[in-house]
Amino acid sequence: MHHDRTPSSGLSRRCFLGSAAAVAALASLPGAALAVTRRAGTSPLSFTELAPGAFLIDGGGGNGLLHDGVLIDCKNPGLGDHLRREVLARGELRTVVNTHHHADHTGGNHGFRAPDQGSPVEVVAHVNAAPRIEAQIDRYRETVRGMAQQGTGDVPDDLKADIERIVADLDQLDAADFLPSRTIEAATDRIGPFDVFHFGPGHTDNDLVLFDPEANVLHAGDLLFHKVYPFFDGGAGANTDGWINACNRLHELCDADTVVIPGHGAVADRTIAMEQIAFFERLREAVGEAIREGRSRDEAIEMTWPFMEGYQVDWIRPYTIGGVYDELSS
Repeated sequence: MHHDRTPSSGLSRRCFLGSAAAVAALASLPGAALAVTRRAGTSPLSFTELAPGAFLIDGGGGNGLLHDGVLIDCKNPGLGDHLRREVLARGELRTVVNTHHHADHTGGNHGFRAPDQGSPVEVVAHVNAAPRIEAQIDRYRETVRGMAQQGTGDVPDDLKADIERIVADLDQLDAADFLPSRTIEAATDRIGPFDVFHFGPGHTDNDLVLFDPEANVLHAGDLLFHKVYPFFDGGAGANTDGWINACNRLHELCDADTVVIPGHGAVADRTIAMEQIAFFERLREAVGEAIREGRSRDEAIEMTWPFMEGYQVDWIRPYTIGGVYDELSS
C-alpha cells in the first residue's frame, strides 16, 4: 500500500523548530479510500485513518499517530489541550510517546502532563530527550507568545481560549509541564501495540521509532523526512553514519505493505528509508568534494546538486549541508 501527499504550503522555519508564531499545517492525504475528518474546516489538525483505528494526525507540527490508546508526538506549543480534546473525542488515551525532543513534537506535552481537566497521562521519551526538553522552556514560551501576537485566525474557540489562558500565565509555564513522566534507556521496549526502538544517534541522540506489526504501521519520527530537507541537529548529536544505520534498520522492520510515517512530508512505504540513505550518501560525497576543493563552509551551504531536486522547505538546506560539512571536517 502506498499513500502519497504533498504539502499545501511549505513548513516555515519558525513553525518547524517551534520557535515562533505560526502553526504549520500540511495537506491531508488525498484519495477516496482514505477517510479524512477535519474539525469544521478550522482546526489546524486533521485525522486520517491509515489502518483500522490508526490515525495520522496532520498539521500543527511533526506528523503524529494515534492508535489503541497511544498517541505519538504532540505538535507545537499551545496546541496540547486542543490536541488532547481531539484525541479523547476518538477514544481512550493511556500513553503519549515523543519520538524526540524537538519542540514541534513535544510542544503539546503540557496538555497531557498537566491538563486543566482530567488526569495526566503517561508521557514517554528517550532518556536523552529529558534534559533537552527541559532546556528549551524559553522556546516553548516564545512560540505561544508569538501565536498570540500574530493572531489565531480561523481556529476553534476552544483553541483561542487555550492560547489566551496560557499567555496570561506564561511565566507559570514550567519545564515540568513538558518533561516525560517516564524515560526509555534500553534499545527496545513495548508500549501498547507498538514495538519501540532506539538505534543510537541519528537525527538526534534521542530518536525513538515505533512499529505496530499487527496494523503494519511504522512511525519513524524525524529519522525520515520525505522529500523535505532533513534537519541536521549537530548540537543534539546528529550523525549521518548513525542516521544511515537507523534508516537501514527501519527498512528491515517493514515489508512492502507497511505504511511508513515520516516526521515531515508524505506518508509512504519503506522505500523512503532507502531514499533517505541515498540522499545522505550523495550529500556526503558532494560535500566531501567541496571540502577537497577548498571551499569554505559558507560557500558549501550555498551549493546545490541535482539529487536535491524536488526537496522542499529550503530554509533547512543550509543546516543539512552545514551539518555534514562540520561532520566531515572534524
